[in-house]
Amino acid sequence: SALVASTYIKLGFLYDPEADTAKRITWFKNNLKLATFVTGTNISTATFPDAEGLTLTMASKNGAATATNFDCDWWRLAQLY
Repeated sequence: SALVASTYIKLGFLYDPEADTAKRITWFKNNLKLATFVTGTNISTATFPDAEGLTLTMASKNGAATATNFDCDWWRLAQLY
């Protein structure tokens, strides 16, 4: 879907190591589960980050001469394991 100016989008993911191997990481957009998953097979490949710390990052890159703004409404995280 296309981005729209002045419209917030909530993005998120849930990693559940006990979930079915076909749905280990579930993606969400605006609190709706997407049909795309990261599988246990994807996670076990050599190209998937392993032993890497995850951290919140908000970034914007603009190659134009004019300044742009990037607004973040809120951040949320939880670790249950």
